[in-house]
Amino acid sequence: MDYRKFLTVNQETYSCGLFNLTIDLELGWSRSKRGDRSIAPKESLERSRRAREVLPAFLGLCEEYDIPVTFAPVGHIALSDCSSHNSPPPFKPYWLNEDWFACDPRSSIEKDNDYYGLDLIEKICKSSVAHEIASHGFSHLDLTDEAITFEVAKFEIEESTKALKKFGQELTTFIFPHNKPAFIDLLKENGYRVYRHNKNTKIEKDEYGLWQFPVGLWLSPKAFSPGEFNRLIGTAVKYKRLISGFCHLYEFNNPARLIDFFRPIFQFINIKQKQGSLRVKTIRDIIKDI
Repeated sequence: MDYRKFLTVNQETYSCGLFNLTIDLELGWSRSKRGDRSIAPKESLERSRRAREVLPAFLGLCEEYDIPVTFAPVGHIALSDCSSHNSPPPFKPYWLNEDWFACDPRSSIEKDNDYYGLDLIEKICKSSVAHEIASHGFSHLDLTDEAITFEVAKFEIEESTKALKKFGQELTTFIFPHNKPAFIDLLKENGYRVYRHNKNTKIEKDEYGLWQFPVGLWLSPKAFSPGEFNRLIGTAVKYKRLISGFCHLYEFNNPARLIDFFRPIFQFINIKQKQGSLRVKTIRDIIKDI
């Protein structure tokens, strides 16, 4: 209900409805603080394997319905091995019994593809649909954690930028882990123009001159049915507003579950695109048109 109100009241009006979907892609780096401890490595690895399994099906759907997506991988999974990144500074918060990077296998994609995903990023870039590559940090660190230092934040932003720029795309969008913005000045120094905010508000510039993009809705079968989300899309079309969503591919247990969820949504979007009442754009392209 809050998001429906946002669609009807608190946004800019466009020439037609706009839709954006962002996929946060982390593989084995999906761990984070959970209460007073960290997500267990076993759970992170299970998430990694589900994401790997369903990505081809998701890309296929995007191509079938011409849906460009903003993919936000952590920088480490854009590597084939660890030889091309600098040594990280120490980060050992109270809720973790070891340094954050102790899980890094320091090997290669051939030996451990839960922490390396160059092959996945290449598939995204080779798709017939013009997807956007954004940064999700280097190793999925929450940059608002009380143990974060300037050196750690600088490493996360700079190393992810270096890892992702090699794919030849204009790297303009930063997706903060857990949607917690911090160190915005470092984003500006590294050439970013927009970041996903922690709330839903109209697209506007912050004090640093960077665009704040609304957080959108967590688009997951645990949160919505396809029909419920399609009704929100209908509201965005009616009022000529932006509707955006984000999710993780590991939220789908297998390709069939992913297809069952996204196909009705993409079919509805495709109908609205053909009618001229909705356009699907990446975050980068939406910002360009402002």
